[in-house]
Amino acid sequence: QGDFILLKINGNLNYPGVEHVVSEIQAASDTDPPPPGIVIDFSVVTSIDFTVAQALITVLEEMDAKRVPLFFSGVCDAVGDVMIKSGIEPGIINQGTQSV
Repeated sequence: QGDFILLKINGNLNYPGVEHVVSEIQAASDTDPPPPGIVIDFSVVTSIDFTVAQALITVLEEMDAKRVPLFFSGVCDAVGDVMIKSGIEPGIINQGTQSV
């Protein structure tokens, strides 16, 4: 079994930007064997909208079908609230994250 893949977001996400993130996630999952999981670092993302959250839900469903778990780390409260209200499972947001 390989290593988890970490993808770092380098700014706020809007609809055009999320398309790039989705394609990076899809590319990261297309390895043989697939990674045991993909972690998306949201530590610099301070806002997302409903359209971005919907795109993330779609890629979550794709990764679930491939049996590649997807996790979000470093998610600020405002972004996490939008994600959860849009239907993203709270258990994959900041799982195992500790504030220091």
